[in-house]
Amino acid sequence: MTDIQQVIPSARSSGRGFHAYSAKHLDSLVQRAGLPQEERLAVRAVATVLPFRTNSYVVENLIDWEAAPDDPIYRLVFPQPDMLPRAGRSAADGADQQRRSGGRAARRGT
Repeated sequence: MTDIQQVIPSARSSGRGFHAYSAKHLDSLVQRAGLPQEERLAVRAVATVLPFRTNSYVVENLIDWEAAPDDPIYRLVFPQPDMLPRAGRSAADGADQQRRSGGRAARRGT
């Protein structure tokens, strides 16, 4: 066994498999951060434009949820409104509203 294998245990030794989180898990994850509803909606809106994916190790071990949304790992992993130009933010908000309404607004006009 090499020195690095002694320091870093294999993923199999923990007994836990890989668990990925995607945009469909975003609401429950952002609630952990204690964000107000308006900020949670903004994160979800940005996720309609930018991809979101993380794993259980990041969520359970790297993010300090008491410091979120100011935690550096949280800011790197989760979509942030300032990641889009101002024009893109309003487009993302519109796309998120349409997604939540199931596209009803677009259907009403036809």
